[in-house]
Amino acid sequence: MARHAALWWLASCLPLAFAVRRESQALSSFLRRSTPSHLNETGFTPGSGGAPINVTSKQREAVVKQVSSKNASEKQPGLPGLFASMDQRCEVMELYPDKPEVCTQGGTWNKKDLIEGLNYFVHMWRVYQEKFSHLCCTGVNHLFAVFFTTGRLQPPAVIQAGVSSGQMTWWLRMTVPNAQIFALERIDPEMIYSGLTDVWLDDSPKTKYFTGANFVDALDANWKELIPDAGVRAKTLVILSDHRSCIEQFKVLQAAGFRHFLYMDNYPYEMATSAEEQTCKDQGLGLKRDYPVENLYGDAYSPAAICDKKVDPSTTSLLYKDKAGRSCKQIGYHEHMSNVGYMQKNMLKYYEFPPVYTKCKHRWDVPLNRKQLLYTVEMPAMFPKPEYEVLKYGHLFPAYVELVSADVAPNATFPGPPAAPKRPLEPPPPISIEGEVNSAKEDVTKNETLSPQ
Repeated sequence: MARHAALWWLASCLPLAFAVRRESQALSSFLRRSTPSHLNETGFTPGSGGAPINVTSKQREAVVKQVSSKNASEKQPGLPGLFASMDQRCEVMELYPDKPEVCTQGGTWNKKDLIEGLNYFVHMWRVYQEKFSHLCCTGVNHLFAVFFTTGRLQPPAVIQAGVSSGQMTWWLRMTVPNAQIFALERIDPEMIYSGLTDVWLDDSPKTKYFTGANFVDALDANWKELIPDAGVRAKTLVILSDHRSCIEQFKVLQAAGFRHFLYMDNYPYEMATSAEEQTCKDQGLGLKRDYPVENLYGDAYSPAAICDKKVDPSTTSLLYKDKAGRSCKQIGYHEHMSNVGYMQKNMLKYYEFPPVYTKCKHRWDVPLNRKQLLYTVEMPAMFPKPEYEVLKYGHLFPAYVELVSADVAPNATFPGPPAAPKRPLEPPPPISIEGEVNSAKEDVTKNETLSPQ
C-alpha cells in the first residue's frame, strides 16, 4: 500500500514540481531580468545614505497602514461601484468594430505571446496581492497590457503620464527595475488617494515625480534635458493614461524623439466624441447634448476614434476632446481625415490588447483578436471576483503604437484641416503591415499614397 502511494506521488507530483521549476526559470527569460536586487521583501527600496528620495519610508508606511486599516477586507480588493457597472462596461466593449477599419492592427504579438506573458503576470499578481491590501486603480485587463508591453520591450526609461494611487508605478518598478521612471500627475497621489486605497511612492533615485505642485505636462516637459540620449528616448515607453488627445501627444512627443506608446483609455469613436453633460462645459460650443445619460462617456480623442472607425463623409463635425474633457472644439470631417492621414503615414505598428477576462454576455461572439484570453475555469484563484474587481473586468482595448522616427516622419507637426475638396472626400483604404518593418523610410514611401488627398 505504501509502495503504491509512493509511486502515485512520484507520478503525480514530480511533473508538476518540474513544471513549476521551469516556469520560474522562464520568468526571467520573458522579462529578461532577475528579481530586483534593490528591493527588500516588502517591495520598498531600503534607505541609503544621501540618496535622493521623494518621501520617507516612515511617512509612506504611515499612509499604507492608515488606508489598509480603513479599507482592507476579504471581499473588497478594489473600489467597486466607483467606475460604473458591469453592464455599462460590456456595452462599451460592443462599440468596437471587429477590427480597426482604418489603421493596421498587427505585426506585433499573437495569442501565444500573450498567454506566455499571462503565465508570468499571474506570478507577479500574487506578489501584488500580498503587498497591497486594497487594489486600485487599474483593472486586471489593463494592468496586463502595461506589464506585458513593458516586460517585452524592456525600455531603458518609462514615462508614466497618469499616476493615480501609484500602484501602477510599483508594477513598472518590478518589471523594469533598472529603468528610469518619470511619473507625472496633476494631483499629488497621497492627497487624493490617502484614505481610499493603498498609496505607493517609489523612493528609488531612478524614479522622478512631477506631481501636485511640481506637475509638468508630458507635452511641456524638456525631455531632451531629462533624457539627453536620443537613443534612449527612441527606446523609451510612454504610457498615456492622462486623458489627453492622442494626436497632440503623438506629434509633440514624436518630435521630441519618442516612438513607443501605450495609450490606456482607448475609447471607441462614439465615446471619444460623446456630447454629454460631464465634459466640454462652459466652452460655448452650442452642443446638442444628446448622448444617453446612462452610458459611459469618454473625455479624450483616442487612437480608436481615429483608427477603428471609418467616419461617414457626410459628417459635418465631431467633438474633439482634450485635457480630460476640459478643452474641447468641434472639428470637421476633413480635419479628422487629416489626423487619419498622419496616423497612416507615421505609424509602424498599431495593436489593441484583448481582455484577459470579462463576464459580458456576448464575450465569445467576437473575432479572435477581441476575445478574452481565459475561460472562467482558467481564472487564477487569487484574481478578484468580477463584482469586486476595480473595473468589473471592463476593457478599453489599450493600444500599443509605434511611430517612425521624427527624422523621417512626414507631417510631424499638426497639419491643420486641409482645404475642402470640390467633390466628397473618400475615406482612405486600410493599410496592412505584416511582420517587422526593415526600414522606416521604405514604409513611409510605401504608404505615401494612402494619405487623404
